[in-house]
Amino acid sequence: ADSVVFIVADGATATNCTGYSFTGSGSRLSVLDGGQLFTGNGAFYIGGANDVFTIAGTNAVNGRPAVWNLLSGSMNFGDHDASVGGMGSNHVLTVGTGGILTNGSITIGARGGMNNMLIVTNGGRATLGTLSFGGSNNTLWIGGTDPASGANSLLADTICRFDVSSNMVTVAGGGVLSNGTLYVSGQYLGTSWNTVIVTNGGRCYGAGGPGYSGNQAGNSIGNMVVVTGNGSLWNGSAGTIYIGNRTGYSGATAMVNSVQVDAGGVLTNVATLYVGYGNSNSPAISNQLTVGAGGSVYAAAVTAGYTLNGSNTVGNTVAISGGLLEANTLTCGAAGNFITNSGGIY
Repeated sequence: ADSVVFIVADGATATNCTGYSFTGSGSRLSVLDGGQLFTGNGAFYIGGANDVFTIAGTNAVNGRPAVWNLLSGSMNFGDHDASVGGMGSNHVLTVGTGGILTNGSITIGARGGMNNMLIVTNGGRATLGTLSFGGSNNTLWIGGTDPASGANSLLADTICRFDVSSNMVTVAGGGVLSNGTLYVSGQYLGTSWNTVIVTNGGRCYGAGGPGYSGNQAGNSIGNMVVVTGNGSLWNGSAGTIYIGNRTGYSGATAMVNSVQVDAGGVLTNVATLYVGYGNSNSPAISNQLTVGAGGSVYAAAVTAGYTLNGSNTVGNTVAISGGLLEANTLTCGAAGNFITNSGGIY
């Protein structure tokens, strides 16, 4: 239907909500002031354009937060399903002060949906199983604290993955992104030109890395993580971080993926950091870690150019450019890879 308006507010509860379609333009869904919305798989088809969804506000009487509970289901937010005329573009979902989005998984821009945005701000909280990007030019933005309590905005998930190219995540001051694995190139597919920026005191927790993906086709090219600004943190959760790794699929390439840490940003608690991880069938080429002025990286081990076999892992670089790199083991692996130091400390 065109211009649907769906409101759950003032402590009201809506359960077993299914079959709603947002296929037009300019619809609104609001869960406000302690309202409770319970949905499951397929409850909403969000495939139109320019729709606005809001979860925010505690109830003035009992202090209950506004909650959208996905009941262990999944939701395609911005679904470009051509079979039903879906555009899947320019939707905005905001989880604000007193708002909670929980108990399910979300795909932003499913089936090629574009220019959709999920915002978790001012102390809002989203706890999900998987957050994935299924189209291009979609955005996740996390930042700001609750004006009253000072609580951080939080998005917690088991997996954050980029299944299509050219999407962006920003974790700004007051924002926390906490996940088990950060696949900045698809959990299975190789994808390219995705960006994660941790800035202005934002915090990210989880292993994974740019250009790291699994056992399906596709190159991983130009994916990037930037950690910049005082108080900005990427904590690797004692896991492994790969900057360019496509060894899970023979014939795929991981190329020019990068991590940049500078201006007070910190990357820490990493077991092993691989800058280029390849083999003769799945090369890793020209991937880079840059530790710029004011940046700090702490890892148990750092390797530039790790190869399982063959010689196709080349041009990978650890560049210390005015920052600090501290590692128990620092290794330049296969021939043709580099560790450089220009005014830094390691």
